[in-house]
Amino acid sequence: MTLYADASALLKRYIEERDSVRPDELLSSDPQLVTSRVSIVEVRRNLARLLPASQATAARAAFAEDLASFWIVELDAATCARGNDR
Repeated sequence: MTLYADASALLKRYIEERDSVRPDELLSSDPQLVTSRVSIVEVRRNLARLLPASQATAARAAFAEDLASFWIVELDAATCARGNDR
């Protein structure tokens, strides 16, 4: 099974919160994660917004490294329509 990781789940890998452990366990269980181009923008934006600059730089670097193993879904009209069918 391939997991789709949205921005809120991905952020938990780079920002420690009280409920970060479970999403990180789930994401770590799948070697091939899927996310959307929109999630990439949202994660980068929120890392910059939520972390001090020094931590945000390291978190963005870790995220960029992780992205190399992700499948990226482009959200065109056809993809959005298929998502509504499920």
